[in-house]
Amino acid sequence: MTKPWHTFFFLAGIFIMLALLMVFFPGGVDIQGFKLRVPALTDLFDTLSVSHDSSLIQLADLGRKVNKEQEENEMETSSPSLPDTSSRKKNADSLASDTLHLQKELFNVQHVPLCPIEYPEGREDLLYPFFRLLASGAADTSLIRILHYGDSQIERDRVTSYLRNMFQTKFGGGGPGLLPAVQPYGKLLSVFHEASGEWKRYTSFGKVDYSLGHRRYGPMAALYRLTCPGDEDSICEATITIRKNKFSYAALRRFTRCQLLLGNCADTLTVSCYADGLLMGREKHPAPFLHRVRFTFPEFTEEITLHLTAREGTEVYGFTLDAGHGIAVDNIAMRGSAGMEFTHIDPVHLKMCYELLKPKLLILEFGGNIAPTQASNYTFYGKRLYREISFLKSLLPSDVPVIVIGIGDMSLKENGQYVSYPNLTHIRDEMKKAAFKAGCAYWDLLKAMGGPNSMPLWVAARPPLATRDYVHFTDLGARVMGKMFCAALNQEYERYVSSCRRGWAGQN
Repeated sequence: MTKPWHTFFFLAGIFIMLALLMVFFPGGVDIQGFKLRVPALTDLFDTLSVSHDSSLIQLADLGRKVNKEQEENEMETSSPSLPDTSSRKKNADSLASDTLHLQKELFNVQHVPLCPIEYPEGREDLLYPFFRLLASGAADTSLIRILHYGDSQIERDRVTSYLRNMFQTKFGGGGPGLLPAVQPYGKLLSVFHEASGEWKRYTSFGKVDYSLGHRRYGPMAALYRLTCPGDEDSICEATITIRKNKFSYAALRRFTRCQLLLGNCADTLTVSCYADGLLMGREKHPAPFLHRVRFTFPEFTEEITLHLTAREGTEVYGFTLDAGHGIAVDNIAMRGSAGMEFTHIDPVHLKMCYELLKPKLLILEFGGNIAPTQASNYTFYGKRLYREISFLKSLLPSDVPVIVIGIGDMSLKENGQYVSYPNLTHIRDEMKKAAFKAGCAYWDLLKAMGGPNSMPLWVAARPPLATRDYVHFTDLGARVMGKMFCAALNQEYERYVSSCRRGWAGQN
């Protein structure tokens, strides 16, 4: 019969042997060609050592501040009134001659670690056309749209939602912007999104289904095609429903307009819009290549339903929910993409979509999906990224700036410790070269996070700012990253204001 003290000494002996292995063979021991991995003793106390790191304390403090902002916003259950923009000039040309109407800062982002936006040599004014629009008061009467493309790091409206709220709170506007017919990546942070009927998704990235027969994927690099039982002449019915989320940002819940982008339907299709069950409008129109359907509804509407009756094969490239003016920021997440698939999209069709949406700024946030790729160098990625950026710029007016957000820190486990992927700085450098060569601004996310091996700090922060896959931000971490990016934009806007004032002083 085994006595309890036998068990105790047996287990104690095991722990002592493991401790000795950790001390004398940190990292592991070879036994006849077999590698027995053993964590170092310091790994057991890693959390204790990290908790006293000053960078972690700063990160945790910033996370708590951003979390408090979110909680205060959630308490504002009613839609806020539009910001008072009466003091802004309506004419951008008058800014240099009347500095009283220039607001010094873009956002209130005090006490945020600052990582500046970088530019190609001699192009420090690259973002000025966008800033000029903001300062001129154009958002008071028209819609200024920002497209934010990215990989899984921005899924579910993460990062984008914080950026959108900052812009809409300052300059007006509302709504989540551009959305797909069906949500492919789980519940959004911004709105409740449901769809009925049979839909099939086709993407220009990831696993491409070439049976689609064309490359008209639209501005979201993906489309949804209506399908239904029966032959090719069958008539399909489907609905798309959006409900406001009372826990989303208050400004986001203020939208009054919808536009739906459709195509691949030579026969007449019918689209009806219902606001809280009341019919707001109905349109019947063929859409062989690209057609836009638009509706308006009251701001206090809680639920919007789009009902489609159309021939099988009808395609939806996306729909927008915006206010009549102000700022719109679109979240376009491309899971698994490294930003190398835009040239797979039909340029004529995509340009037509951009002409309807009229974006004034593009943000491209990729790079993470290249990190697992092992290569001697990453010039191939830089060349391909340059090609993709140049393609997008060729479809837009020349005064639409592009900001490339570089790869952030990502960790893998080696010898029991999480360390950065060894190729991150090489990928970062190639992304910056490609951005500068294409005439774009660049924001270094890796540097903003704290540099290589900073991801464990984001994971260890309380509350956590990154998930335990050591790759993705948590929702809170995404808001922190968004705040850091806003701080960088704010610095550039202040520089723009200073240049305007210097110009005014020179004229007097």
